[in-house]
Amino acid sequence: MKEFHVAAQAAVDDDAGEEKVLEFSVAGQDFVASIPTTGQIALVAGSAVEGELDVIGAVFAFLKAVLHDDGYRRLRQLVQDGVLPLELVFGGDEENPMGIVDWIVQAGLGDERPTQRSTDSSSSPRSGGPRSTGRSSGRGSIRSVSQPVAS
Repeated sequence: MKEFHVAAQAAVDDDAGEEKVLEFSVAGQDFVASIPTTGQIALVAGSAVEGELDVIGAVFAFLKAVLHDDGYRRLRQLVQDGVLPLELVFGGDEENPMGIVDWIVQAGLGDERPTQRSTDSSSSPRSGGPRSTGRSSGRGSIRSVSQPVAS
């Protein structure tokens, strides 16, 4: 029987020898989270295929795994009390382009500065017409000169 060995590994800052963490605040409370593992990120991302309830369960399991101290309990209480909307936990809302989990995942993937808000990013001219859903008629292809095969 094949036995797989797993070594405990933490994201460690090479200079200080300390664990790298992410810090954020919401509803006047400060939170500290570990950098998520690739597996933790995959479980949250993969849950979207399963369905809405699976996503919610995966999001809270993810938070329980990465939040330090009593952060998970406090964050869950904020959701339960209606102080923190679920959209801000996962997905984002009008004021926040991404939710807490999305931000932690993006930072865990190595992006030092998670996605900018649209108002912070550089402006580029918008097209005036409707968005294309495919190629334009008559462009990008050449009609074949061969005769269709009879069936």
